[in-house]
Amino acid sequence: METVDMFKGFDYEQVLEAKKRFEDEVEKRWGKTEAYEISKIRTSAYTKEIWNTISAAEEENMKELVACFNEKIAANDSRIITLCGKARDHINKYYYPCSVEMFSNLGNMYANDERFTEYYDKNGKGLAEYYNKAIQNYCNLQA
Repeated sequence: METVDMFKGFDYEQVLEAKKRFEDEVEKRWGKTEAYEISKIRTSAYTKEIWNTISAAEEENMKELVACFNEKIAANDSRIITLCGKARDHINKYYYPCSVEMFSNLGNMYANDERFTEYYDKNGKGLAEYYNKAIQNYCNLQA
C-alpha cells in the first residue's frame, strides 16, 4: 500500500455508503442511546466540506498513531496518551459526548471486533491492540 493511500480516510461518498450499509446494525446496537441520537442529529447536518475536515483530522491522528506504534513508543507514554485525548476530543466535537467509560469501550471494540481490528491493523499488525492498550491507559489516568 502506498504511503498516501495508507492514511487516506473516508471520502464523503464512502461515509454515506457506510452509514447506509451499517444503519441496521448501528440502530440495533445503539439506537436507544443518547449518544446515538446526538450523533445522528449532528452528522445528518454535515456537509461534504465538514466531512472532509473530519476525515483530515482522523487521517492526521492515524499518522501519529502509526508513528508511535512503529517507533515502539510504550502504550503508556505521554505522546500516545496525548493522542488518545485528541481522539476522544474529536469524537466529542463531531459525533457525541464520549465519556471515559465509553472511550474505554471503544478501545475494546477496536481490538475485539474484527472489522475495527482489520481497519487499524492494515497500518501495522497489532495496531488495534496497541491502540486499545493506549486508550485503556488514557482512561485510567482520567478516572
